[in-house]
Amino acid sequence: MKPVQERLHIDELKRVEKQTNTLLKAWRTLNRNHRQLQEDYDKLNVRHNLTVQEHQETLAQRAEEYRIALEHADTRWRNRYDEDKAAWAAEKEALIVAHAQALREQAAEHQRAQEDLQAELDDANRRKQAMIDRIRGVEQ
Repeated sequence: MKPVQERLHIDELKRVEKQTNTLLKAWRTLNRNHRQLQEDYDKLNVRHNLTVQEHQETLAQRAEEYRIALEHADTRWRNRYDEDKAAWAAEKEALIVAHAQALREQAAEHQRAQEDLQAELDDANRRKQAMIDRIRGVEQ
């Protein structure tokens, strides 16, 4: 080879070597960045999974708390309903007893009034009969 050609060939090789070194450096940087990104992704994925798990546990805990609160409210309302029902039954029974007593008193009052009226009627009939007897006695 001629020295100029050899010189060009060496320059070409140096240029290719420099580009190769630059490319390798960029490749290593990309690999390093990719590894770092992969590690960051893995960390974020683990954190995300933990967050999802914590959220599910929180939701399950809230659901359990709501279920317990619902059971307490249901028990409270059932007890209140039973108490009100018992109070209404007692009030109804008291009203029935009071009404029955009032009916008995009214029946007794009506019976006394009927007896008084019957006594007045009997007395009036006796007087009438006495008058009839007196009139017949006068006529006879």
